Amino acid sequence: MNNVLNNNWNSQVLNNATLIRSGAGFMETYDLHNGNILKVVKGIEQLERDDLIRYYRMFQEELNSKINLSKYIDIPDIVLPNNAYYSEEGIKAYTVPKVINGLQLEQILPKINSLRLYGAILSKLTKRIRTLNENGIILPDLITASNIFYDYKSDSFNFIDYDGMQIWYSKSFSISNCLFVIDGPINNTEKYGNYEQYTSNLDKLSLLILFFCFTNGINIIDRINEQLAVVPELDLAIEMTLNKLGIEKCDYLHIAISQLYSSDENCYPDQVFDRFSNEYQMYKEKKKVRRFFK
Repeated sequence: MNNVLNNNWNSQVLNNATLIRSGAGFMETYDLHNGNILKVVKGIEQLERDDLIRYYRMFQEELNSKINLSKYIDIPDIVLPNNAYYSEEGIKAYTVPKVINGLQLEQILPKINSLRLYGAILSKLTKRIRTLNENGIILPDLITASNIFYDYKSDSFNFIDYDGMQIWYSKSFSISNCLFVIDGPINNTEKYGNYEQYTSNLDKLSLLILFFCFTNGINIIDRINEQLAVVPELDLAIEMTLNKLGIEKCDYLHIAISQLYSSDENCYPDQVFDRFSNEYQMYKEKKKVRRFFK
């Protein structure tokens, strides 16, 4: 069982801290230089619109719920909270241990030139995501590869950004922007869910997008939609997209992608990654666009 210490919030916690990230969301991230990373909920005074204030309150409630739920999670891959800080407004911040082994996937994957090694890492990642899904955990922001650490030596993953995860019945307010493609698959909310509760189909979709994002630097769903503007048939649009990448008559990859648009359950693509990375190689053209060949 994970132990979380509850504390009263005091701004002195930020003494000597270094701001790492402060994006458009509700959280700011600091390195405390004591082995912990601090994530702080931004002050409500920083919000101007009523709808954002409403989401802010919802976010706080869900974060507090996730902090409590973390006590019952026994999955070593997930970097869990070890301290929670509360103010009069509710949950204000929490800390997690700083990951010291391995590198972020966004640092590793762009430097890989071997499709076989790339496929092996993504296949292992898929198996870990499957385990998380089977334990009721969804990662709507999975495509943000800076939230995933991989350690070659121990061949293990660590997933950070705990507040962005969907833990059992809790909600997630973080989702990868590149999933929002006009007329894209996630418009099928019956299959993929929404911010109220996403399904594991979302993570399976994210894994396939992640594969092409780092091998080719493209959003495969976006490219297929471009072809759909030219031809109305989905299968033909997928075929045209893959052909432009140098992939011809790859039935198992075609089926995995077309499944994303159907009402059927998506497959976990680890076997697709294994087979494809053993059958194909990749090279860079002059414009630094990677293509595949057998």
